[in-house]
Amino acid sequence: MTELKRQVGTFYPSSQTCNHCSFINPLVKDLKLREWTCPGCSNYNLRDRNAALNILSEGLRLLTAVGTPEVKKNACGELVSPGFSRQRSLKQESRDF
Repeated sequence: MTELKRQVGTFYPSSQTCNHCSFINPLVKDLKLREWTCPGCSNYNLRDRNAALNILSEGLRLLTAVGTPEVKKNACGELVSPGFSRQRSLKQESRDF
């Protein structure tokens, strides 16, 4: 099995962005603020859960951005890009002789 991994940018505002409406709340930069209500849509956000949902969403967006300059497919249909790392799972099979 081949795994594709894509790193979300270090400065991506995952905890500051509302996972419901994408409003960026600069007040959430304070690490002591663990929960907040979005001024844009009134969605209640728990900081870590909200960040996790945003990171998942951004990672999926990056992986499915096929055809954009940062992500291309080769002739075999595999995703290729300098930012991708490929890892193959090696399963050892026992042989009975």
